[in-house]
Amino acid sequence: MASGSIVQRAIGTAFFNKDVIEEIEHNAELNTEAVTVVAVASAAEGIGLLLADAIGPEGFQPVRALGRLAFAIIAGIAVYYLMAFFIHYFGKGFFGAQGGVDQVRRTVGFAYGPKALGLLAFVPAIGGWLPTVGWIWFLLAAFVASRQALDISNGKTALTVGIAVFAGFLIVGFFAFMLGIAYLPFIT
Repeated sequence: MASGSIVQRAIGTAFFNKDVIEEIEHNAELNTEAVTVVAVASAAEGIGLLLADAIGPEGFQPVRALGRLAFAIIAGIAVYYLMAFFIHYFGKGFFGAQGGVDQVRRTVGFAYGPKALGLLAFVPAIGGWLPTVGWIWFLLAAFVASRQALDISNGKTALTVGIAVFAGFLIVGFFAFMLGIAYLPFIT
């Protein structure tokens, strides 16, 4: 059984605590919690975008706002699974990484916590920057989490995560374009 709560593990991962990340990596019981962190952080980001739309210069447009909220949640979860798959695939295929896809998925899932800063996207003056800060923080936490899960060097991890993020954004960006959804989670 895992020690600490889901919130404590998400905070530990966000602050790059290797002991917490190792616990997450090796505890298969935390798969559901990892997806929960992703869903909550993505929903928070979507709600922040919805609120930013509501008080923005164009006023509240319910269809656009709800579309962005739904897409934020769906895209967040989709990117999570794509990133975990690509990180594992590229890490193992190109660099001989040791960790399994479930280990990567769990650690990267808990790294999503900082994306919840997107909830504050509506705050005047600084709200537009907070989702960007959350994304950068998430990427740093995902880097540390991936490095721990894959057991490879910093350089190899940086290449692996960079390729995975790029591939994930291409796929989600394609679907957003095809659906006509203006979704940039880090720019409101």
